[in-house]
Amino acid sequence: MNLSKNLKSPLYKILIGLTAWLMVSYPSSAMSLMAATDEMMANMGIALYQHNMGWRYQNGEGVEQDYCQAVEWYKKAAEKGYDKSQNNLGLMYHNGWCIEKDLTKAIEWYEKAAEQGMDIAQNNMGIMYTYGWGVPQDYDKAFSWYSKAANQGHSDAQNRLGLMYLNGWGTAKDLNKAFKLFEKAADSNHFWAMHNLGWMYQNGLGTNHDYQKAMKWYKKAAENNIIDSQLNLGVMYQLGLGVTPDFSQAAYWYQLAANKGNSQAPVNLGLLYANGQGVQQDASMAFYLFNQSANLGNARGMYMLGWCYDYGIGTLPDFSKAKEWYRKSAESGNPEAKSMLTLLEKIKSMDSNESTNLKTGKSPKGKNTNIKSSSHQQTRRKDANKAKLSASPLPPMFAGNPF
Repeated sequence: MNLSKNLKSPLYKILIGLTAWLMVSYPSSAMSLMAATDEMMANMGIALYQHNMGWRYQNGEGVEQDYCQAVEWYKKAAEKGYDKSQNNLGLMYHNGWCIEKDLTKAIEWYEKAAEQGMDIAQNNMGIMYTYGWGVPQDYDKAFSWYSKAANQGHSDAQNRLGLMYLNGWGTAKDLNKAFKLFEKAADSNHFWAMHNLGWMYQNGLGTNHDYQKAMKWYKKAAENNIIDSQLNLGVMYQLGLGVTPDFSQAAYWYQLAANKGNSQAPVNLGLLYANGQGVQQDASMAFYLFNQSANLGNARGMYMLGWCYDYGIGTLPDFSKAKEWYRKSAESGNPEAKSMLTLLEKIKSMDSNESTNLKTGKSPKGKNTNIKSSSHQQTRRKDANKAKLSASPLPPMFAGNPF
């Protein structure tokens, strides 16, 4: 098929002119005509338009969404060596859209496009090697592919390559290079890179400590729905890092992160409710939030839920439930919970001795006593009601890029 002849045909020129006019006057009609034009040219065997038809069917642009049609058109263009279709066909296999999910075939098509220099496909190859999807996990190869894409200015590859340097995956650890890569990606509006850059400034890694710049980048990322940045921004406001302490702002950002399923945010927000900082004091709400965190598997949340049952905060005291949640927290690696379990065992032992003495009507020295059962627990609960809960959240967390 003579491509140049087709592009010079009177019919094609008429269609292009009509499409341009419709784009201005009747956008929806223009979209349909553009789809018809793409289909006509695709049926002539032109790879560019075959790819366009695949993209239209994949995204429902000018046609009804149909993954099966998308696969067919991508295959036609991919087999002609069209790199974008090769990458997108890999994506279809990767996600199992219309066709059976096959990571081996996905990487086969990603690689064809990547070897032609397509930065998106090179980044995809890096991801596949990072996780061992369709290939054995290999950080060295992941690093190599990310480097190729990053050198072309691909922001996601720059961010991922920054993580490789930060953690020493596939290369020597280099905080300065990690910082510069995060900075490049963040300047290109990569939201996770903004978060990572904030963390680097906060901790003085690859750059000087600068809480104000950390705040700046966390806020940019948080406003673009990066949940970890919303959490970290709340911590910065609560602790007054780079900003005047503002419990109301802390509560606001914690709430956003909690609403999106972050497991640490409910703990920090619960502490604010328990102490009436930035929000109206509400022990029941604190209990609810600690329970939310605990059921998401957060060790600190489990500990605080045990604390609530132990001291009767927002709920009735329940020694067995307190012990249960302390145990779960301890098993999740929380040292505070391990210490508390040891203390509870001592209290249980003392209460057991008091109970024995009450049955005999004698104190340990042989004298009569009016001591009530579980007096040690009651004393601890009174002490807890007099003092505020510890309102210091965990240090700002770095979750990195979930790839």
